[in-house]
Parts: sequence; C-alpha cells; structure tokens
Amino acid sequence: IRVICRFRPINKREIEEGSDPNGATEFLTFPDEYTIDLKSWNGRSAQNFVFDQVFADPNTTQESIYDLAARESIEDITKGYNATIFAYGQTGAGKSFTMFGAGLNDTKLRGIIPRACSHIFNHIANDNQGTEYTIKCSFLEIYKEIIRDLLNPSANNLKVRESPSKGVWVEGLSEQYVSCEQDVFNLLMQGEKARAVSSTSMNATSSRSHSLFILTLHQKSKDGSTKEAKLNLADLAGSEKVGKTGATGETLEEAKKINQSLSALGNCINALTKSKRGHIPYRDSRLTHVLRESLGGNCKTTLLIACSPHIFNLEETISTLLFGKRAKTIKNNVRVNKQRSVEELLQIIENFKNEVLANKRYIKQLEIELEKLVGPDWKNQLKLTDPNLIAAAASAISTTKTDTTSIGNSMSEFKGDDDDSKLNEESDPIAIAEARVAAQLDREALVIQIDELKEELTNAQSETRLAISRLKEIENIRSEKDNLYQSNTAKYEFQISQSLIELELLKNENQSIKQSIETSNIKITNLQQELDQAAILNQQSILRERELNSARQEIEKLNALLMSQKLTDINNDNRTNTNNINSDEIANSAIISKLENLTTVVNELAASEKQSLLTRSTSANLQLSSTSSTTSTTKIPSSTTTTSTTKTPSTTTS
Repeated sequence: IRVICRFRPINKREIEEGSDPNGATEFLTFPDEYTIDLKSWNGRSAQNFVFDQVFADPNTTQESIYDLAARESIEDITKGYNATIFAYGQTGAGKSFTMFGAGLNDTKLRGIIPRACSHIFNHIANDNQGTEYTIKCSFLEIYKEIIRDLLNPSANNLKVRESPSKGVWVEGLSEQYVSCEQDVFNLLMQGEKARAVSSTSMNATSSRSHSLFILTLHQKSKDGSTKEAKLNLADLAGSEKVGKTGATGETLEEAKKINQSLSALGNCINALTKSKRGHIPYRDSRLTHVLRESLGGNCKTTLLIACSPHIFNLEETISTLLFGKRAKTIKNNVRVNKQRSVEELLQIIENFKNEVLANKRYIKQLEIELEKLVGPDWKNQLKLTDPNLIAAAASAISTTKTDTTSIGNSMSEFKGDDDDSKLNEESDPIAIAEARVAAQLDREALVIQIDELKEELTNAQSETRLAISRLKEIENIRSEKDNLYQSNTAKYEFQISQSLIELELLKNENQSIKQSIETSNIKITNLQQELDQAAILNQQSILRERELNSARQEIEKLNALLMSQKLTDINNDNRTNTNNINSDEIANSAIISKLENLTTVVNELAASEKQSLLTRSTSANLQLSSTSSTTSTTKIPSSTTTTSTTKTPSTTTS
C-alpha cells in the first residue's frame, strides 16, 4: 500500500488556541520529502515516519497532490488493475477537500475524484488502438453502519455480498453508465446533495458518513480480449474527540458510529501487518467489508493521510501517522483482470507446442552426443550411484585446472558440431569424469525442464479443451445464426416480392393522385382569383362600412345635441309650471281656508237661526193653542222660515 501524507494550513480554531499562525509545531520536523521526525512529547519517545511522499508545505497545490498521489493509480486502471484511493484523518483535516476539492468546475481547486475522471476520459480520447470502452459509476455512503445509495436515495440499508468469482459487491446498488466527463460530474453533484453533513466546533461542514465513489472501466480490444478494472475513491469521515467537537444529540450518535467503524479499520490493518495472519475481522464493519479487496486483496491501494500541523491537534496527528505507518507494511496481491480471447489462447497453445518440439529435438541431440561419448549403455553409466565414484568425480573437478567455462563451451559444442564434440575411451579420465558429471547435471536440469514443460503442456491442453469447447459453442451459435439467416432470407424474399407488388400499386395510385393534384391546383388557382376579387370587394365594403360608421357617429352627435337642447327646454318649462303650480296651490290653500272659515261661520249662524226659529215656533204654537189666530198671523212665520231655510243651503252650496 502506498501512503501519502498531507499537512493542511492552520485554521481559525487553532489560531485561537495559540501558537504561530504561519508555522508548524516545533515537535514535528521534515528532513526530506519522505520523512517526518517526531520529538519526544507528552511521555512519548521520539519517532520517525517514512512514507512514499510527504507534503509538509500547506500551500501545496491540488494538481501536485494528484500527480504524486493519484496519477499512477489511474494509469494502473487503464492497464487492467484494480485501484483504491482513500483519505484518512481526524475531522477537519482536509480529507474532503483533497478528494473532491472546492468545486468540480474549478480547475485549480478541484480534488482527486474529478481529476481522475478527466484523466480517464483524456486517455480514451487519445487511444488510437480501436479499443471499445464502457464506464459505469456508483456512489454510496455508510451512515451509522447503514449503506445508502446516493444516486437512488430510496435504496436504503443495502447488503454487502461476497463470492470467490465476483469478489465483494453491494447488492442493489445502482450503476449509471456515463459517456463524458460532465456525466460523472452530474452524478457527483447529485450524490453530494444527498450526503449527510452537519456542523461541529472543529468543522463547519463535517461529513457524518463515509462516502465511496466506484468507477468501473471495461475495455474490449480488437482481438476480442477484455479487461475490467474497478476504481474505488473513498472519502472517510474523520475521527472525533467529543470534547473538541462539542457534539451532542444526533451528532454525538453519528460520532460514535464513525469512531467505531474507523476502529474496525484499524483492527483489520493491525491483523494484516502481523507475521502470522489469523482471522482478519473484515465483517466487523460495513466499511472494512466493502474495502476488503483494497486491504490485502487484488487491488493497488493508495492511502492519503491528512494531518494538522498545530500542537492543539498533535495527539490526533500522531495517531494518524501511526495508522499510516502500519498500513505501509501491508502487501496486496494484484493481477491484471484480463480475459483472453479464443485467438490468443490458440496462439499460446501453438507457442507451447513449438517450444515442446524444440526441447524434444534438443534432448534428442544430447542423447546422441552422450551415446558417442560414453557408448550405447550411457544411461546406466550416468546414474553415478557409487559414492566413491561421486567423490572421485568431485575431487577431480576441484583439482582440475580446466576452466568451468570451457566445460560449458564444450557442452554447447555438443549441441552443435558432431566432429568437434567426440570424446573416446583413450581421452583423459578426468575430462571424462567432468563430462559425465556435467552431462548428469545437464540431464537432471533437462528432466526438470521437461517436467515443467509437461505441466505447462497439460495446462495448455486444458486451456485448449476449453478453447475448443468455446469454439464449438461459437460454431453452434454461428450455425444457428446461419439457419436463422436462411429462414429469414426466404421470408424476407417473399416479403420483398409482396412489397414490389404493393409498390407498383402505389405507383399507379401515385399517378392518379398526381392528376388529382393538378386538377386541384387549377381549382385552387381559380379559387385564389375569386378570393382576390372577394378581397377587393371586402376592402371596398370595409371602406363603405367605415364611411357609414362615421356618418352614424355624426348623426349620433347631432341627436345628442338635439336631445340635450330638448331636455334644456323641457326643464325650463317644468320649472315654470312647477312655480305656477306652487302659487296656485298656495292660492287654493288660502281660498280653502277662507271657505272653511266661512262654512264655520255659516254653520254657526244657521244653528243660531234654527234655534231662534224653534223658539219662535214653540211660542207661536202656544199662542195658537190658547187663542185662535188669524190666517195672516200664521203666514208671517212660515214665510220667514222658508226664506231662511232657503238661504242657508244656497250659501253653503256656493
């Protein structure tokens, strides 16, 4: 595992705690760009930390971080290796800034994840080998030991699955295919909106969950071979001290789960660094289970540890450095995730066959040379089972002044020219013994080599059988396709013939339609002319209508003037009549009051007169009854009564 260390600038909280705002703590020194020296502090002895790269300068650019920490991993992805980059450190140490940056569209401040995506698409754009690329992405978070899909928030509490063939994967996690850099950025922004974030005393935007962005790159070459590599980019939540962060309530519960998962990660790394590996507790946490291949598996892993240079956080910084030091000792078993094509397998088998044939010819030539040197019974003589003979041969080899290189040259000559390589019984015995020992050693080496070749041949034969079975499957598929093609060809030919007949009918219909269209065009031309004339007439009628409207308006104005004049006259007459009526009413009221007064007077006079008449009549009747009166005396009252009676009604009537 590669380990990269980065120190961030001193923040506002650390400045408030004291110390030089422009410098690091005096307990940390950096002899070179790979080493950190820690002086003895708080009962701790002095220590030395060596990593693959140390960025002690707080002003280190994002581009420099990417070039030294991540570029190599992205190049490995394009070659077919799995790779993982994850950031570890205390809360507020700059992990999210390193992985995501300040903005996806800010070319200077964007982090490792957007730069890695740009790097991959630039590689694809510059590839001229005709390779077919397929990229799919997933984005998840581990919040309080629950896996959530950030691209599909409805998918909650997902399960981690594992198999020998497929490895480790998250069941139900959505995968989105992308075709350009902007598609990846859109997925990142979508996932970041759904991620759990809150504010603490140590970090205003503290991540409350571990996030993992997974990019799978599939490559298919022209020869049919395929490579598939997986890139894991993890931004881990930071370890917290509750006394510093001031977490309470739900934030406190989140901090407990974060520290628990990071402790499980540390336990896994401790178990992996032991000389005698026992049980590795991957399943103690969702985080370690998901990152199992990255810790001791088939993956090239880069650990980026983020630290603070201030003495206020020195305890957490030392803990982070110790974590990185332990992780540096882990060895992963990586391999290219490549599946060879049938053509490649057949070529490998052919190469093995040619190599075996060449070795057989070489062995045959050696046997001929040995038979010339020792005789037909050379196999029994070269067994060298007698201990005395073996000791004598060894003594002869040690005391001879013949250079061992000359023996090698002579053995190489045995493989070539027959005339120069002959040794007979009359030669020097020491040379014969040396030749026998060298031949025996060469023979044993050849036997070992032959065994290895046989094993390779056996493997090649098994691969050949597999390739033949695959070829048979391909042949069956081809035959099925041919049969389907033939059946479809007959059907298509019949359909084509029917289509030709229909086409001929359509041509005839088209001709008649053309004629109808021409007739319609003539009618349309005539109608257009009529429409033009109608438009002219309509224009004239509009002008006349306008004139009539203006005349109507003038008439209405005149009528309005006349009506206003008439109303004025009528109002004047009404006023005069009203005055006359009022005066008449007043006169009539006076007359009526006078008449009422006269009536009252007349009635009073009539009543008094009537009373006097009654008195007079009573006195007259009394006189008549006593004495007889003359006729003349009787007439006078009656005449008077008549006259009075007559006047009273006449007066009342008038």
